[in-house]
Amino acid sequence: MSGSTLRENRTGPQTRHDSSLILKSLPYALALFFLLWSLRGVGANNIIDTDAARHAMNGSFILDLIREGKLLHPIAYGKEYYADFPALSLPFHPPLFPAIESLFFAVFGVNVFAARLAVALAVAISVLLFYRLILATHGSRLLAILAIATFCLWRHSRAVASDVMLEFPALVFTLAALYMVRDLDTGKYPLRRGLAFALLAGAAVWTKQHAVFLGLVPWFIVLFTFRWRLLLQKTIWVSSIVFGVQVIGLSLLALPFRGTGVDQVAPANEIGEIFTHNLRFYLESIAGTLGLAPAILLGLCIVAAAVLKPVTAGRQRPALYWSWALSAFTVLLLLGPFDERYLFFVYPALAVIAYASLFRLASMVFPGRLAWYVPVAVGAYCIVMGLMAGPFFLSGPAQSAALVVSGTPQRVLYCGSTDGNFIFAVRTLDPQRQTTVIPGDKLPEADLSPANFEAFARRYSIDRIVIEDSTRRQACEDLLAAPTASMHLEHRLPLNSSSSRWRKGSLSLYKLTHRAPVPAEPLEIPVPKIGQEVQIGLK
Repeated sequence: MSGSTLRENRTGPQTRHDSSLILKSLPYALALFFLLWSLRGVGANNIIDTDAARHAMNGSFILDLIREGKLLHPIAYGKEYYADFPALSLPFHPPLFPAIESLFFAVFGVNVFAARLAVALAVAISVLLFYRLILATHGSRLLAILAIATFCLWRHSRAVASDVMLEFPALVFTLAALYMVRDLDTGKYPLRRGLAFALLAGAAVWTKQHAVFLGLVPWFIVLFTFRWRLLLQKTIWVSSIVFGVQVIGLSLLALPFRGTGVDQVAPANEIGEIFTHNLRFYLESIAGTLGLAPAILLGLCIVAAAVLKPVTAGRQRPALYWSWALSAFTVLLLLGPFDERYLFFVYPALAVIAYASLFRLASMVFPGRLAWYVPVAVGAYCIVMGLMAGPFFLSGPAQSAALVVSGTPQRVLYCGSTDGNFIFAVRTLDPQRQTTVIPGDKLPEADLSPANFEAFARRYSIDRIVIEDSTRRQACEDLLAAPTASMHLEHRLPLNSSSSRWRKGSLSLYKLTHRAPVPAEPLEIPVPKIGQEVQIGLK
């Protein structure tokens, strides 16, 4: 796009050199900015999302698995580990990012900073790869800056970049894979590049299952560009088979655990209903995220991209982004679970399509480079709104863990939806696993009633209990209203968050004064995902 190039006539060699240096530095400056932006609030020492706590614990588990020499017995060790810290989610969540994260833990220690740094570096690498991909397909630095900044400042992108989430680590492999098919629309797809695409796409799936949409992208590009001759070549078939083998491998990993993580695809008898529901849900989510007027503008841009011929100079390859967006969106329509955050892999492609198409529309009204003023104005609005948004945060679980962990063996009952956040904070403070955490939501409700709790606590030698008071009903809530005789209130901490789920809540820490010195019997807690029970360790 001509708007991305700088005029070099009437300038001397030094000016051209300075301009070239600035242009080369742009993607690195952008990457550094979003790396630092994603580390906002890291000093608060709290994991925020409940899934993020599991991702952090998975990395800690892999590190401890290796350190303690248990690689040959991962399942047995996993049950033992879960008995102390019941916040693991392997293999429901894929293992590649936890393996990478464990390297950061090995260097920086098991803490929030190390986990957040791993994600922040993934954000920076994603920015560099996305920039390079847009330059390869559209040749426009301005388009790259607008699309990247808008995407990275989108609310859900900021949320997953500011926590220990899988989206950006998976996006690194996704963008690298897409770069391998950047010019597939020209008929170029050598076997070496096809294998690279398959391996990188497989790595993306082994980081987050939703990246399975990548397997559809080459086929969609063939469909959109009518490059039927590619179907007569071996590359697209070989790469698809290699990719499929990796997906099957991840599925086999989960089979011993009742297909946990693989069972998200809609059952055959419910596909129609789930497809209809998810289509409506995600379209409403896009409109709700953007607002009515921007959503209409996005719709017009997409229509323009579909029906208008490019009017700018230079080779453009929009088929890649159409294939990317539609492949990612199609997969979402076939999954049982649904969440607005799952649109993460759709939005980067939509950002490129929207800004490129907005320029096309503007060029019909404004001559030459003046047409870029319109997308720049839209981009400036999106960027300013994103920069003005406050950081995501959660306070309470880490602070309560610091009050509970004593360096001596103890059993703590935690009643609340932030149990995983609390457990990771305990792990950071207690690497020897002296503190065993028991999740209240895994216990029978009757045992946690004021009438039965005294006997339950003595039978299983409970030392402390932490009760969350938030917008949702929690286990042990009746105990909060009517503490038993042995419950001595030590602390009441504020629970506050950028999420309305935990805003203006509290955590109450009780010490049990009538604790039995030795548990009368083992305590078993159910793990519904794998259909088994795990015995809580006795210390």
